Amino acid sequence: ITSTGVDPSRVHAIFNWVNLDTPHPSSRSNNFRDIHELGEYFVLSYAVAMGFAQGMDDIVEAASLLQQYPHIVFLFAGDGVMRDHVENKVNVLGLNNVRLLPTQPPDMYYNLLSASDVGLVPLRTELATPVIPGKIQSIMAAGRPIICSANPETDAIRLVREAQCGICVNAGDPSKIAEAIVTLYNDQALSQKMGRHARTYAEEHFDPKRCIQQYFDILDKTINGN
Repeated sequence: ITSTGVDPSRVHAIFNWVNLDTPHPSSRSNNFRDIHELGEYFVLSYAVAMGFAQGMDDIVEAASLLQQYPHIVFLFAGDGVMRDHVENKVNVLGLNNVRLLPTQPPDMYYNLLSASDVGLVPLRTELATPVIPGKIQSIMAAGRPIICSANPETDAIRLVREAQCGICVNAGDPSKIAEAIVTLYNDQALSQKMGRHARTYAEEHFDPKRCIQQYFDILDKTINGN
């Protein structure tokens, strides 16, 4: 907007908010892990729509590069126009480190996030709009680190880097995604540190009361000139 000549002082950006009570940081050893027999696996989860905007091919190909790591598991939960394509590719590649589940109800979705070690956020490289997927905020609220694969110009990349809550790689590079996964798998202290950063940032920026107050402050300044 400012590039069109609008005075920067008249432009304000406010994050969408998220309920910080659900999800929230909790033990990874929960009923979701028990139900799906995840045991002590290192779980990388993707749990929302599988559409054209999501770079699911990159994630599946990264999984194919990590089959030599028997304790790393990819969990995909959701539906969408690309679900059949993803499932077919997993079968064609013969990946036994990928599990596919249907869309989860809210309570199980939050348990899924808690049961995860890392949240995956893949976006196609063509997607360069200033959009932050809501799943990023949910993962951060759950106190889990993120691996974000996207166009480097997206706000999703900017947010993860600013919050220091994960590892960012360029979309279209499965090998870099695999490297990021191995980094967090081998360095649990780093993974946990990023998870703490994620929750702290969420509390500071995504809290509903704080976000709503920003709207009131802007309106008050606009109306009253305070």
